[in-house]
Amino acid sequence: MGYDLLYNKGCLNQNDGIIVYVKSTFIYTHLVVGIRDVKAIKLNLSLDGKKIAISSIYKSPTICQKMFSMEILNYLQNVGKSDIHVIAGDVNINILSPNEISQEYLNILNAEQFISYINKPTRIQGNSQSCIDHFFIKSSINEQNISSIIYEADITDHFPIMLFINLERKISHRAESNQCKQYINYNNLKRDLQAENWEDLYNNNNIDNMTSIFLGKLKNSIINNTNQIKIKTKNVRKSEWITPGII
Repeated sequence: MGYDLLYNKGCLNQNDGIIVYVKSTFIYTHLVVGIRDVKAIKLNLSLDGKKIAISSIYKSPTICQKMFSMEILNYLQNVGKSDIHVIAGDVNINILSPNEISQEYLNILNAEQFISYINKPTRIQGNSQSCIDHFFIKSSINEQNISSIIYEADITDHFPIMLFINLERKISHRAESNQCKQYINYNNLKRDLQAENWEDLYNNNNIDNMTSIFLGKLKNSIINNTNQIKIKTKNVRKSEWITPGII
């Protein structure tokens, strides 16, 4: 599919581990880093002159949440500078709950200028609703260029979440070129077909010959009523990340 696969080799239990897919044409570096007992994948890449960092995290619910919050503070303070830093993953801390653990976690991220872009339930079981799948972003770009979606599908017990960042890329326009566009005048086509002499079709008893005659007359009428106009077009760069596999 044109993507590289990164894996952090999680080993706590059968549910542990992170997989990240990266477009193969991107130039990037990655590192498996430790945040308390969590192995996170730190991805660094550059797009249109902007340095982008993505910290992909899975924290098992068995890991001490309070200690994890303190460790993530140390991680963020020493992670280095980037234009955009995304924290993504299933952290198993419900930021919709007003308890001490979630408030401390949010306070740490807010103090480091990270903003949450997933703020509704991502896991619903009966009457229980929680937001434990997160996108936190620290960015120098306009917040209006960042949006997120919670896709409420029952593929798993967690809803998939998606993040979109518009980097305001400068689209390279190539020289204008003249192209021809064809269009059919259907009113004139209908008029010509009504005026057509169909006797040779009606007088023929061979179905193959009748089909050939009919299609020949129809084709000629379409050609006679087809016009061409020249239009100016600009060739713009296509999206780099979408592939036939994704489609």
